[in-house]
Amino acid sequence: MARKPAKSPQPVGKARKRAAPLIDDEVLSALLDALLTQGACVLPGAAPASLDRMFADFLEICREGRLEDSDELIADLASALEEGRIDANGGAPDARRALAEIDRLLREALADGALKPAEMMATGKIFIDAGLPPPQCLKEALARVFSLLTEAPGAESQEDLGAVLGEDAFKVGDNPFDIYDHARSLTCILPDAAKIAIIGHLANDPLAAQAAAGFLLDPDDAVAIATAEALAEAAKKAPVESVALERLVLIRPWLEPARRPAVDAAIKAMRRNALPAEPAPAAKVVKCVATLCDGSGAMQFAMAQKVGTRFRIAAIMTKPAGVADAFVLDGLPKREMEAVLAQVKSAVPTRETDASTLARLLRIALGDNLTSKTPPPFQIVQAVEAMGLGQICPDCASPSEVIERLLADAPPASAKPEIQVAELDFVEGWFEGVADVESLLKPVKGRQRRIKKLLEAYLPGRRHFWARQCAMTALVLRAGRDRIDTAWPQLARAGRDIASDRPLAEIPLMTRVAEETVRAFEESL
Repeated sequence: MARKPAKSPQPVGKARKRAAPLIDDEVLSALLDALLTQGACVLPGAAPASLDRMFADFLEICREGRLEDSDELIADLASALEEGRIDANGGAPDARRALAEIDRLLREALADGALKPAEMMATGKIFIDAGLPPPQCLKEALARVFSLLTEAPGAESQEDLGAVLGEDAFKVGDNPFDIYDHARSLTCILPDAAKIAIIGHLANDPLAAQAAAGFLLDPDDAVAIATAEALAEAAKKAPVESVALERLVLIRPWLEPARRPAVDAAIKAMRRNALPAEPAPAAKVVKCVATLCDGSGAMQFAMAQKVGTRFRIAAIMTKPAGVADAFVLDGLPKREMEAVLAQVKSAVPTRETDASTLARLLRIALGDNLTSKTPPPFQIVQAVEAMGLGQICPDCASPSEVIERLLADAPPASAKPEIQVAELDFVEGWFEGVADVESLLKPVKGRQRRIKKLLEAYLPGRRHFWARQCAMTALVLRAGRDRIDTAWPQLARAGRDIASDRPLAEIPLMTRVAEETVRAFEESL
């Protein structure tokens, strides 16, 4: 996915008057300092080879109490950790060893008390900025700290402490999506009680309430339901911006059924006290593009628009589990808009398409989110609004169902098709991750034996994945104009065969996948 530009630190707004906390001033100050620091942003260029050394340097800085003077190291560490995550997912042994060493170093630092609360929170934010879940050992350590802070005689509860932090922590600008990003990365390792208290505090501020809505998509049902309840209560006390109401209506179909009653109650309360809607600036679509699926099942689609005299790009990235990321870049000159589109096209084959195809791809991806029980990121709301796609309801169709819909409009199959699907250039990047097949293939000697082993012992369990790969790629090719795009019906039919019980060795595309997987495995030795 095209990298989002790093955000400049936002000015912190004036804090509201509040009662003096009952916990130790020095501890509270350290916690607030961590929360008020914009923290690490992901920048390209760090070398994964030095990842564990960089983390050890970071821990040493924490031990010496020099965290505030280490912005450059923290930014480089977040970038290197992101690169290490990507390389480890691709099976790189050095990256996997580095991540294991980081886990060991972190556990050791927590055991010897090297990390104070502020440093624990900064560490958690680094992991989140790198696209990694915060380690469980870190979350447990901070939970113990909160318990100690709140169990002392006369101390505040975890809820009250969370509210104190929430009072000052998230005045980082006037974009609710930026506020949410900051809030999510800093609350990711907090105990639920403190996290919910912060969300409740956000809900009482008209601007911050728009950011709080992002927690409706939290992985934890309890957090999402508490968010809806907080928004409903806030709507009874003060008028609600119409855009906040519209976003809840947009999000509702993306949520699991258990969350919807609380969201329905919030929508009802907000409708009773909503301010008049303000018209959005007119936008003209310049170009829509979509990438073909890469070997991991990821794809990206983007829309470029002209808004006034400047340009805007909204982009969405999907994976087999559903929508994974999204961003919107506003106010771009034409050359920058074209540069971003060029970056989208640089890594994976891309096709020009139209808004209706983007909407169709997005409905399927949101259906994957529901099926995998993985809520989409809040930034998808901003992207959908920018694209002007309206209400997008998830399509939970299986790959076979998507393929049958496609083939309903396809020309009759040819006995001798002009283009063989297994020979298409982009299929060269379709192979299984080395880390996933390493233990299976290592004991097997000989290329052909390894290919046969994959087709018989591993790939049958991956029929759904590869059928989906064919379905989503055929959808994109169907709107393309290149010569090979006419192969979309053959690709859809290959996907139908993969989803059936036909032996995989009889499907040329799956034989090619097995061959490419063995090639990648042998190159890694």
